[in-house]
Amino acid sequence: MTTSYSLDFSVSKLPEERVIQRVDLESKLPELSKGNIAIFVGAHSVWNEKLKASVESFCEEYNAFVFYDQTSNYTGKYGIPCGVFDIVGFPNLKINLLIHLGNISASWPASAEEIWRVNPDGEIRDTYQHLTKVFEMQEEDFFKAYCGNNPKSRITQYEKWHAVYRSQIEAMQNSNNDMAFSSLWIAQNMYKEMPKNSIIHFGILNSLRCWNCFEIDRSIRGYSNTGGFGIDGGVSSLIGASLVNSDTIYYGIFGDLAFFYDMNSLGNRHISSNVRILVANNGLGGEFKNSLGNVQKAGLGDSADAYISAYGHYGEKSQELLKHYAQDLGFQYLSANDKTSFLAAMKEFTATEHKEKPILFEVFMDEHEDVSALDLIQSLRDFSENDQNVMAKTKKLAKNILGRNGVKMIQKVMHKND
Repeated sequence: MTTSYSLDFSVSKLPEERVIQRVDLESKLPELSKGNIAIFVGAHSVWNEKLKASVESFCEEYNAFVFYDQTSNYTGKYGIPCGVFDIVGFPNLKINLLIHLGNISASWPASAEEIWRVNPDGEIRDTYQHLTKVFEMQEEDFFKAYCGNNPKSRITQYEKWHAVYRSQIEAMQNSNNDMAFSSLWIAQNMYKEMPKNSIIHFGILNSLRCWNCFEIDRSIRGYSNTGGFGIDGGVSSLIGASLVNSDTIYYGIFGDLAFFYDMNSLGNRHISSNVRILVANNGLGGEFKNSLGNVQKAGLGDSADAYISAYGHYGEKSQELLKHYAQDLGFQYLSANDKTSFLAAMKEFTATEHKEKPILFEVFMDEHEDVSALDLIQSLRDFSENDQNVMAKTKKLAKNILGRNGVKMIQKVMHKND
């Protein structure tokens, strides 16, 4: 497919292009970068213990760490949720080599000088425009091949960036009252309440993006139709999956466009009481208008309402439409319009005991508040980075003047006066 061309025929030398090589177990394995190495895991099936152990050994040997999203199902000890890094961005995060596992994700936490894709399908998928090698092999074979060549290093990269992550999350939690009633606020206040061993299906893009910020319980598995990268079939996938095990609670977190596009699946007569669906209804496709620089909004601003954001469709945030639809199909219906009513209904929605009926929880919010929540956490980045710099300098000064006890004293004071 032609993407660009020039009518200038005076060139005498063809430009150098990035070569993408395919590597298998019979090939001579290329050397790893001497710089910072990270692993990114997109949508992935459940991990076995051998694969998880091989990744952890690799991290320990090469001072690496793992970025993951909620569909990765990664539960290893060197993992950091990718959502904050994707939304906020940290200029100091320099990755020389990023090893990409799994399939496509709603998030991309960091730019990298070079990307290696490890997947038995051997396909060249240059999603992030820095791919240099595709390893056509099982993931476990890849990590085993590179382990045992170097003495184990101290995991400083993981410690450093997990501390940055925790600092950002603490800043978000401290700003919980200031954060608008939004998809991000919902995720921040609900992720710790999700029942253990439950399964969550996320809508693309904003639902998954917001939940990618948080460390949910490791017993919970996550899925999303990331391959479609749009509104197709998320509710249907949830309903189909819920039929596999009636003893497990299956959650769905969807925006209004994704839900309405697939709402006919709720008419299935086999739906069990183990299904619980949250619909974040802001009356349009916020992805077309948010502040994250997506090309879809095409610079239209509020004019997007008339052309691409589906504003005015699907009942225009009717308070009755989904209520009657859900109840007539045998669902228990919950709703919320603000933080107080949400927290009250959330207790029922996240209850660990099984219910007599499936649940549909409709949450009405304003599109501008969804955007302002994203703007807020982006504004917190400078605070968290500066806070770390201040803490480091203060600890050094305290140690020089007061010794180790002085460091502890300063830490207590700074934590108390956050």
